[in-house]
Amino acid sequence: MIEVFFLGTSAGAPTLKRGLPAIALRYKGQLFLWDVGECAQRQLLKHKLGFGIDGIFISHLHLDHFLGLYGLWETLKMQNLPEMPQVYAPKGFPLINDIPVKQIRSGKVYQGEDFEIRAFRVKHIGGSYGFVFEQAPRRKFIPEKIKGLEPRHFISFKRYGYAVVGGKEVSIDEVSYLKPGLKVAYTGDTMYYEAIVEEIKGADLLIHEATFREADQQDAIQKKHSTIADAARIAQKAGVKTLVLTHISSRYDKVPEEELIQEAKRYFQGEVILAHDGLKLEVK
Repeated sequence: MIEVFFLGTSAGAPTLKRGLPAIALRYKGQLFLWDVGECAQRQLLKHKLGFGIDGIFISHLHLDHFLGLYGLWETLKMQNLPEMPQVYAPKGFPLINDIPVKQIRSGKVYQGEDFEIRAFRVKHIGGSYGFVFEQAPRRKFIPEKIKGLEPRHFISFKRYGYAVVGGKEVSIDEVSYLKPGLKVAYTGDTMYYEAIVEEIKGADLLIHEATFREADQQDAIQKKHSTIADAARIAQKAGVKTLVLTHISSRYDKVPEEELIQEAKRYFQGEVILAHDGLKLEVK
């Protein structure tokens, strides 16, 4: 199971309802941050996530997406942690207070025991990225095909990829299959960009910025952001299971949430969720 916590869901500036962009992912005791808007550290405390962070990933160099890192870093230094987290950021990240930064490039950024985090280019300012957290495929045995097998057979499958059953050699693929691992994708800030479809394809959860409504398409194009409809079209093309809309402009604070969700559902057949600060989702 992957737990996803939305610490900040506003666009550009905070509102009374929404803080600046920050997302936390927790998996098997490891904690990762995707973007660190101002006050992200307070949200970590509020939602009892703690400061044992294993990696911090900055999508691009607009202040609303990383300014909270500096205050968080000073707090982390006071915690007597055994090790400070590694920060991953695009080229040109402002280096302050001995923060260790590795430059992001497209492709694998972080390798875990049974998962990886990858970066992919999006269409916003130069050096803008989205991220994918993907579990390794898991082998699942087919119940009706393993009846009567003994522990020694499973040991043989694991070691050699086959086992001798009743004098006959049986390959592991005859009695099992590889189930794709869980996949969570985040676009960061981007305008409509079909090139990302392949990167996010089949995601269990797609977190897509949706700064503007469809009626404000020209504003979205001018500022290189997405509309709700843009996010929904990308989700549909990528065949994702659930679409989460985030990075919502303050101009829609008084618009009913269901109205914004319905705008996405005109273009996407799966589940749609409008993110809000404090939202927690479980992907399993």
